Amino acid sequence: FMQGSEEGGEGGVRIGGGRGDPIPFTPDDSCDDDIFEGANPDLRSPQLPHLSQDDWGCERKPAKVPILVYENSYLRASIAPQWGGKIWALYDKVNKREMLYNNEAHQPANIGALKAWTAGGCEWNWSPGIIGHSAFSESPVFAAEIDTELGPALRVYEFDRYNNTVWQVDMVLKGPTLWVHPKVSNPTENDVRGYWWTCVAHTITGDSRVVTPATSAVQTSIPTNEAVTVAKSAWPVFATFIKNESFCGVRPSSSPYSYKGADNSYYGNIPGHVDIFVRIPKPRTPYIAHSSPDGYSIVHGHELNGTKFFTWGTNPMANFWMDFLAGGKPGGGDYAELQVGPAPTQMQTFSLPKGSQKEWTEFFRGFTGNKAKLMDDNDYSEATGEIERHLPSSQETESMHAALSKISAIPVKQHNIIHNGSSWGALHMALVAKQGGDVGFADAEAFEISGLLFPFVGRDEREVRPWRELLSGGAFSKRSLSASPLSFMTRREWAELLSASKNVTWLRALHLGVHFAERGDTEKAMQLFSESIRLSPSAQAYRSLAVLSSDSSYATGNYTLAWRLAKGAAFEGADRLRSALASEIARFLNGRAASAGTPAEQKEWLERIHNLLLDVKSAPNAGEILANDNVLAAQTRARVQLSGELDAAIATLSSQCFPTYGSERAELIELWYDAHYRKAVMEEKAAGSSVDELSPVEKHRIRRNNAIPANIGCPYPDNTCTSYQRPGLH
Repeated sequence: FMQGSEEGGEGGVRIGGGRGDPIPFTPDDSCDDDIFEGANPDLRSPQLPHLSQDDWGCERKPAKVPILVYENSYLRASIAPQWGGKIWALYDKVNKREMLYNNEAHQPANIGALKAWTAGGCEWNWSPGIIGHSAFSESPVFAAEIDTELGPALRVYEFDRYNNTVWQVDMVLKGPTLWVHPKVSNPTENDVRGYWWTCVAHTITGDSRVVTPATSAVQTSIPTNEAVTVAKSAWPVFATFIKNESFCGVRPSSSPYSYKGADNSYYGNIPGHVDIFVRIPKPRTPYIAHSSPDGYSIVHGHELNGTKFFTWGTNPMANFWMDFLAGGKPGGGDYAELQVGPAPTQMQTFSLPKGSQKEWTEFFRGFTGNKAKLMDDNDYSEATGEIERHLPSSQETESMHAALSKISAIPVKQHNIIHNGSSWGALHMALVAKQGGDVGFADAEAFEISGLLFPFVGRDEREVRPWRELLSGGAFSKRSLSASPLSFMTRREWAELLSASKNVTWLRALHLGVHFAERGDTEKAMQLFSESIRLSPSAQAYRSLAVLSSDSSYATGNYTLAWRLAKGAAFEGADRLRSALASEIARFLNGRAASAGTPAEQKEWLERIHNLLLDVKSAPNAGEILANDNVLAAQTRARVQLSGELDAAIATLSSQCFPTYGSERAELIELWYDAHYRKAVMEEKAAGSSVDELSPVEKHRIRRNNAIPANIGCPYPDNTCTSYQRPGLH
């Protein structure tokens, strides 16, 4: 309930309700005025009305997936509409090179706004001022083939449930250039704040380079007391990870090297993960290019205010996460992200007034340039000059922008659609039609928003069906009342419709409780969840009471009641409910055990974990639940700190992937060492020693002799972690 963390990344269970604590963007005063304009007051990513995408594996088995291929004699684009419409790969047929990072794995990590996100390709990130990889990253979107004066164009588009806006990207291949035209539309009666970044991943080596006509940058590497900040630096030479960006050290008279500082246009010069937002002065043409040591370059041109690149850096944490996202292949997926957007940084938003649209044109072009100029480390202007020799002319750019603006206005018809997205746009328009008195809304199977067609889609019929019932009949059907709800609404107009319904049911009260909980009205929400239980007890209502309570014992009691109802349930969606609930309870209990103030309190929480695991074993889908990351981690803690099954705990920690764990990998590392400490004490006692506690030196030796397993790696995103070494690579 309104407590999502910045860019996913965490899996903890917070109780107590309310709206939590904002995470504001606070630029350093070294930045110029434009970095303060539109500064986001709260960078958290609330989940609702979307569902969290927080359960996946790392089976890493070969598979075939359907894609859309769009090509001419120069380029071949492979688009994945099932994953946000991203361009998974862009191949240069002339130079026989991949222009983007063509990831061989679809391996999610806990990094996106809804948690799941995969690396590679070119993705489109639209959201209402929410930072990061968007809610669409791992979800299907619409794709349509549009006939135009430039030939066939491919459009991907979707409806945004956060604020009832729509976004689209039109793609056109012309000669050796891929032109793309993003457009966001606000058809509502409310002004909204917008966030867009086109995120493009490129395969890198330490000596490949970013080339852009910037003269300064704002970047995130400086130490600070602020939650999220940036400071101004020169570009491309500046010191990272210290406040004094001009620091360059001393220059011995015998040194053949220039000690002017690190040239951070080379990826290999950046030690840790960092976002660098370069500032391109007018009237320079904005672009950002990736150049390989052999001279092959990909330039991404645009007309926007924001230009950025992200690198994981050159350290064990960086290597672990790039290898993980590449499907566990050591060295198989080193990449950086080169991005563009309307605002100067990703921590700022732009205005999208009611009834307005914002559109622009971008392009991608690959070529083999003069490698001596592109790699010149004495004069950066040699590199920018070489890139600019290969840019489209201003006349061509202006002409393509005009043509693409015209194309973006071509409406989508049913015959144009070649891949279906979600039903949420159609559902929203059915609500609008009902509010407007259109008596035919209930029979309509598709609606138009800003020239984009949104039909109802069979794939998500179960999620949408209860809301269509509410629209057409003012009540939920018996089928919906006997199933586990799979979708939730948080906007005012749906709450009004629920309140107006005369059919007083547990599901109506549950949905109204969710609405008020999301707005921070914890007291009203808890009243509604209690009403829902009085009408018909449900696991969802008890779980919601648990989350909203600020008392751990009260939360535990409600979690227990929720699990009792879910365990034996046989209704539609019961397995999914059991898995999600057991995962959350395990995470809750594990967190309480880890933070317990006394040994007695810790033992109490560990025994609750033990009892949960015993109960889960007799659940209908026990195998699925017991393989869940949060359940495995809780089981491991109980084995280490309660039952003393140390070898079993060590075996789990050295073999399981824990695919949904990001920052929580720090807990796995702590458990790994704790298991080895306890094992050493047991072995000493077996040999006749009476020692109960190891000395600091003994613990040091144990850590040195029991390296963190490669499958645990490093927490996200900890630049200080040194526990991961690429197997066979140095």
